[in-house]
Amino acid sequence: MIEEKQFLENKHPILIKIMDLIVPAIDDLPGAGSMGLLNELKILCKKYPKIYFSIRRIINSIEIDPISRANGSFIFLDIDRQIETLKIIELNLSDDFSILINAIYSVYYMNKDVKKRINWKYNSIQPQGFEILPWDESILVEIKKIKPFWKNPDN
Repeated sequence: MIEEKQFLENKHPILIKIMDLIVPAIDDLPGAGSMGLLNELKILCKKYPKIYFSIRRIINSIEIDPISRANGSFIFLDIDRQIETLKIIELNLSDDFSILINAIYSVYYMNKDVKKRINWKYNSIQPQGFEILPWDESILVEIKKIKPFWKNPDN
């Protein structure tokens, strides 16, 4: 969707700031927005349009906020006002805000540096590297020929 790509490209400074506010820097690990996770978030938006539309509604709400507009943009507000703005949006667009937070957490906790910092030991279900054979559809040929044993409630 071209409109989606253009919107996220044009609004990325605000989105990066939101990501940094939701998951701020800790020790040597930058905040979620500063880690360069925007591309992963865009991939989620492409895969799940619901995420994109939630982000769009949130950013549109930020842009019509009178205080953000009076200061030129949300990104020019001091951090306390940015947080206050997000709290108001969380109250008014709670479903969208929840979707945004889950999306940010998803891309953040899949990052290898974050996994390393939290000491997440992820082992493959195939640690020896054995490939799983593709499913053989022919196994079901005979079963598919059998008529259903249940009654259809519509008949």
